[in-house]
Amino acid sequence: MDVDVIVVGGGPTGMMVAGELRLHGVEVLVLERDEEPTRVVRSLGLHARSIEIMDQRGLLDRFLEHGTRYPLGGFFAGIPAPAPEGLDSAHAYVLGIPQPVTDRLLTEHAVELGARVRRGAEVVGLEQDEHGVGVVLADGTRPRARYLVGCDGGRSTVRRLLGVDFPGEPSTSETLLGEMEVSASPETVAAVVTEVRRTQKRFGLAPIDGAVHRVIVPAAGVSEDRTVPRRWRSSGNG
Repeated sequence: MDVDVIVVGGGPTGMMVAGELRLHGVEVLVLERDEEPTRVVRSLGLHARSIEIMDQRGLLDRFLEHGTRYPLGGFFAGIPAPAPEGLDSAHAYVLGIPQPVTDRLLTEHAVELGARVRRGAEVVGLEQDEHGVGVVLADGTRPRARYLVGCDGGRSTVRRLLGVDFPGEPSTSETLLGEMEVSASPETVAAVVTEVRRTQKRFGLAPIDGAVHRVIVPAAGVSEDRTVPRRWRSSGNG
């Protein structure tokens, strides 16, 4: 066997799993399809329970250094969500931190503990026998392990290769996510968002880093095949 466990997927879930395995002395190899870490901001922060876990693992100072604390509460579909009362936590706040930073910090943690990370490693096949699991990569190599963990997202290759169903109903709405620099004042942004949400509840702007904001726009009919991720790049001014 090359290692005890192969983790497919080098996002935050895969890297957290790799770190936890190394804390127990398990030899682990992380296989990530992308050659370079993504710059796409898929999530904007950590909630209280995730922050508690980072604290338990001695990682919280790293995250606090790169994040911004926000009070609990928010909204969903334009409906205000008040902060929970009497929350028994030393970290009763939301930590705003872009996912690429979370990815990097968790990767550094896993590597420091001894995890091996192989980027540009696309899984195209699996071979299982009584001794373990063999992974077939696009470059023809075949690492083996006693166990394999699929942490490769909603369009999981591991799940598809295993024939594991993903039951449920498809979404009935479509949304575009983007990142743009906003030069207007926070007061102006808040006023515009409030006005647009009078008729478009899923519209929103949220700060990521300085002037850069996450933009959420309802966009019906923009994709013919919703199983395939789409990316647009605009050179216009926002």
